[in-house]
Amino acid sequence: MVGQDSSSEPRKIEVNNVINNIYQILPPTAESEKPDQTPNKSKKVGRNESCPCGSGKKYKKCCLNKK
Repeated sequence: MVGQDSSSEPRKIEVNNVINNIYQILPPTAESEKPDQTPNKSKKVGRNESCPCGSGKKYKKCCLNKK
């Protein structure tokens, strides 16, 4: 590279290796673990029951208005 000394290239490789190692250690992001947000239409769900989409929220706070 023009304008940089040759000692910076090994440093860049080392930094990239550290970053790659961190990404391998970290758990998957929360977005990939989100439950499917489509409600189950097979039975009528009460407003205060758990949402059938599996989010753990009450139906009225989750999928009630997504019809």
